Amino acid sequence: MSIAQGFKSKCGIGKESSWGTLVSPAELIPFKSESVKDEIEWIEDETLVGKAGKFPPEIGVLKVSGDITCELSYQDTDILLAAAFGGGGSTPSGTGPYTHIIQLSDDILRSLSFHIEKTVSVWSIAGAKINNLKISGEAGKKIELAAGIIAKDISLGTTYRTALDGLSLPSKPIVKFSHLKFLVGDLADALTDTDEIEISEFELNINNNLAEDIVTQASGEYIEEPLRNSKREISLSIVIPWYKADTLRTFYRNKTKLQAKMEFTYGNYQMVFEFPTVIIKSIPVNVEGPEIIPVEVEFEVNRNDGNSYITETEEIKLTIVNDRSTAIWA
Repeated sequence: MSIAQGFKSKCGIGKESSWGTLVSPAELIPFKSESVKDEIEWIEDETLVGKAGKFPPEIGVLKVSGDITCELSYQDTDILLAAAFGGGGSTPSGTGPYTHIIQLSDDILRSLSFHIEKTVSVWSIAGAKINNLKISGEAGKKIELAAGIIAKDISLGTTYRTALDGLSLPSKPIVKFSHLKFLVGDLADALTDTDEIEISEFELNINNNLAEDIVTQASGEYIEEPLRNSKREISLSIVIPWYKADTLRTFYRNKTKLQAKMEFTYGNYQMVFEFPTVIIKSIPVNVEGPEIIPVEVEFEVNRNDGNSYITETEEIKLTIVNDRSTAIWA
């Protein structure tokens, strides 16, 4: 029997029509690593029978969670973004390439089936919802996407191996840091190239705050479908490699509402994150030695509050231009 080796792994995804019901993989993602595990909460036997030894526990609740990490792609990861945003995406416009608009939704109703080839078995994860999404990058490298999932169950076998093997490899361009234009400014005017800031790192975090531990007699040993349990929490942090202006410090001290945009472009492909209202939560500028002094900025991302230049009421408007001619998730 072959031993499991990471280079032989791949990950396929399928869009579920009902939460927790496995579907076959429909396409591969540019998969890098994963940390998904199933954990059993055991019910200990506490009966007293005049002996010191313990009887075996009973299964209480099974929980499945972890991260699935991949390289951000202009097309091969758009389903993950749609699932994390909760809605799906608008009907594409254009004649090729096609423009997709993905907007944040109050409810996270979309779930995925992940199928991970591990040589010994294919691990099939049912009912995966994206609770946390992190998109990060640094100069000279590709952009990474980490999806923190909560799921219903994991099954092992070879049922989906043939379907996985029949899928085409991810082929669309990977998003690189050098494709990025980062803009930030106040709400007085629309963002233009004069608002561009040179940055060396960024990290975007979306926390959907899904309930992951609700169990009923109907769900038995499994959790109930994870639904939003609180407000979204979205943050954006950047590193400016050199300290040469006090503009952002002035915005910070004046508690100024700002707008921001991350625009990635490669040929006909594009991915644009627009943030209609952000505020600077911290901006330390520290001397840590003889090196060039950097500026670290942390933004809180809010719903549109007085921005008439970005046509989005929620915290983020995401526009993707790629070759997918149908809706990302109808």
